[in-house]
Amino acid sequence: MEFARAGIPVVSMSMAICGLTSPVTIASTIAIANAENLASFVISQLAKPGAPVVYSSESSIMNMRTGEIKYGAIEEAILAAAAGQMAKQLGAPSMVSGFGVGLYGKVPGISSNVAEITFTAMTNLSLTDFASGIGGLDQAKGASLEQVVIDADIWESIRDIRRDVMFDDDHFAADLIEEIGPGGNFLKSPHTLKNMRKELFVPSKEKSELYDLYRATSDQKAVVEQARQRVKKILAEHEPEPLDGDAERVIDAIMSEYRR
Repeated sequence: MEFARAGIPVVSMSMAICGLTSPVTIASTIAIANAENLASFVISQLAKPGAPVVYSSESSIMNMRTGEIKYGAIEEAILAAAAGQMAKQLGAPSMVSGFGVGLYGKVPGISSNVAEITFTAMTNLSLTDFASGIGGLDQAKGASLEQVVIDADIWESIRDIRRDVMFDDDHFAADLIEEIGPGGNFLKSPHTLKNMRKELFVPSKEKSELYDLYRATSDQKAVVEQARQRVKKILAEHEPEPLDGDAERVIDAIMSEYRR
């Protein structure tokens, strides 16, 4: 309620777990996640009408053998899709997906299997505005900067699956198709050079080598050591982009109102 009064967005993260904190059926878990978000929205609006809120869910299933939350389950992708639809129906920004490849390890590295990584990535097709989980270890019991670097690198290689596809005259390129004709190729066309980095994921040489390193069969010690060196480099050299003037003025206005 204090965050709401201060104008700070409240993230109402539901973690309804099929068979544990919600009935085992998918539909009922979706209903509970939605109800928890709506209840949080009501509290925020009672504290301050118009307070910003974020619809959020990291609902999944229970591992029926261990009792733990099962990150990377196929049901998690279905629940995220439903939560994303609910958020859009309400017109609220959302954080209903996650991403991380180290959630099953106690130390940094790639500990998730192929299926877990696939279904976790699929949650990001849910129309979500934000995602959680980057850098997480041991079922989100901990985190590390090395894991943040590894997760961010892999996320960069797949995030374009969420982008919009442009359908205008330049992108349809009907004139170019007619010009090249059957049996031709588009490799030498200026259109290809102009648009390839906008349309295709073309990593730098350094990143291409990283993606070769990030394989399930790779030496995990080498993966983590490389990430550790990059963490040190980023912490030593990175300079955050300054906020623009409009953003600073909005933040100052919010803080001034709260101090009164």
